[in-house]
Amino acid sequence: MPRPQALAFLLVFALAGCYHQPAAAESSTVRTAMAADSSQQLLPVEADSAMDATKPAEPWHLIGDRLAGTTDGSIEIDRPDIHQAGYWIRALKGVYCSAEKRLSLRGEVSVQDSSRVITAGRGFYYRENALIEMQQDVRGRGREGNFRCDRLTHNRDRELLALDGSVHLDEAGRILSSDWLRYDLADSFITAGGNLRLFEIADSIEAYGDRLFFDRAGGEATIVSDAARQPRLVHLA
Repeated sequence: MPRPQALAFLLVFALAGCYHQPAAAESSTVRTAMAADSSQQLLPVEADSAMDATKPAEPWHLIGDRLAGTTDGSIEIDRPDIHQAGYWIRALKGVYCSAEKRLSLRGEVSVQDSSRVITAGRGFYYRENALIEMQQDVRGRGREGNFRCDRLTHNRDRELLALDGSVHLDEAGRILSSDWLRYDLADSFITAGGNLRLFEIADSIEAYGDRLFFDRAGGEATIVSDAARQPRLVHLA
C-alpha cells in the first residue's frame, strides 16, 4: 500500500485491473523421453517487450517523494510507488519517459501482485501493457515456489513469466536448475532448458536432459533430449 507519510506529488489516473491466478501445484511424477521431430515445441518462447500501440494504457497510480523534470522530457522520481493492473512496484529511484511510457527503476526494486513477490537491483516497467523486466540478482517467491535468476520478464498480456540466466526453482519437494525457464501462467505449464537438472527430494532422484515440460496442474514432468544424448535418471538413495 502507498506510504502514509506526506508525499511531494501524487499522480492519479483512477484504479482498475484484474489478475489471473494460476492453479495450485499437485504431486508430480517424473518421466524421461527422447525427442522425436519436435524441434518447434522445444524452442524457448522469447519474451516480447514491444508495446502494443493500438491498446490504450490501463489507469495507474504513481506516487513518490520527489519529482524533477529533465531537459529531455523525462521525469526523475525518488522512491517511486506504482499501482496498476494488480501490480505494486517500488524502488529507490525511477525515471519515467513519457514518450515510451516506460519507467526505469534502480535500487531495491520490488514487484508484488496477488500471486508473487519479486525483487531485483534494476528493472523497467512499461505502462502501456503492464510489462515488467528485471535484472541483477532477481529473486522471488510465489505459487511456483522460490526462484532466482539473472533476468526476468513478466508479460501480463501474454500471461508469461520468463526467467533467464542461472535459473533456480525450489518448489514443493523438487529443485530445478536450468539456463532458462518459461512459465505459462494461464495453463500452469513450465518449459525449461539448458544445463537442466531436476532433483526430486522425496524419492532422492536426479534427472538430467535438454528440455523439461512440467504440467503443474496435472502434476507430471517430462524430460527430453535430442537424438545424440539419452536423458539420465539417477537414484541417489
